[in-house]
Amino acid sequence: MIRALNSIYNQCIYVKKPQDIRDLLLYSKFWCDWIHEHHDEEEKLLFPAIERITKVDGIMEKNVAQHEAFMPGLEEFQRYAETTKPELYDGQQLRDIIDKFGSKLTVHLTEEIETLLGLESYDGPVLKEAYIKFDLELRKVKDA
Repeated sequence: MIRALNSIYNQCIYVKKPQDIRDLLLYSKFWCDWIHEHHDEEEKLLFPAIERITKVDGIMEKNVAQHEAFMPGLEEFQRYAETTKPELYDGQQLRDIIDKFGSKLTVHLTEEIETLLGLESYDGPVLKEAYIKFDLELRKVKDA
């Protein structure tokens, strides 16, 4: 997720041809859809399962708060990707939008790994089963 965002960030100021701009904006939209789907499903499926398994209310609250912290910037980024016409595209503007939320997202993605690793004292096989169920749900083809 971070590498994909970095690829957008690093290339956005160099894209000049209308077709290349369209492609970058579409790639950016797909990336936003991926992030939204991942975090929505985490909050809907995985985090409640982790709370049930660990019997610790709010164990994933820090992660939910981090989602909320970067979401406004992500939504601005997605609006830009979906509504900007190639002739109005400004790579520096796109980069500035990423600067508003990118570090919050990066901190979240990095810290979430530590949160998940911190679950090692709980029932590993049951947590793994919950994660597999979450992962399988993400892999389902969804209607657009």
